[in-house]
Amino acid sequence: MTKRSWSEVAPETEARWQRLSSDVLDLIKIADLDLLAAQRAAVAPEVAPKISEPTYSLRNRFRYWEELIRNLEADWGPTGRYFIDEYINNLDSRDSIDRALAALPPVVTDALEQLLSDLDLRFNVVTIHDDGVELRPWVARLRRGPDLSGRWYRRPRVIPWK
Repeated sequence: MTKRSWSEVAPETEARWQRLSSDVLDLIKIADLDLLAAQRAAVAPEVAPKISEPTYSLRNRFRYWEELIRNLEADWGPTGRYFIDEYINNLDSRDSIDRALAALPPVVTDALEQLLSDLDLRFNVVTIHDDGVELRPWVARLRRGPDLSGRWYRRPRVIPWK
């Protein structure tokens, strides 16, 4: 299988990032520096300098969210399969976008809110509210009550992990 580029996997995110002002990009970079430092500290010293962006940078979180939505829209084509752990990770990553944006200046949120709103709407279109029934066996937090975003109470229209 050929590795696809981010411009293929998450074109709206890539296009939006290209249009962000240098001031907004600098604010995002500052916020991502702590993540980058932690990730570099967890690897061998000779590997650390090669990591230029943290795995869960704000940009990557948007990329992962858009990639999930595109997979949902394609009903998981061409394989029809998707790991439940990966799906849960994507939902966690999406929730972390809210936390990250809340910690950043409003100029960043303003610059990204339309993209996020559009992606969230698309997620809602291709998922079905089921009160968390599908994810409950895998997500202990769903068994304790509503301490998660509403996305956790929706399931894909096509379940790819069964």
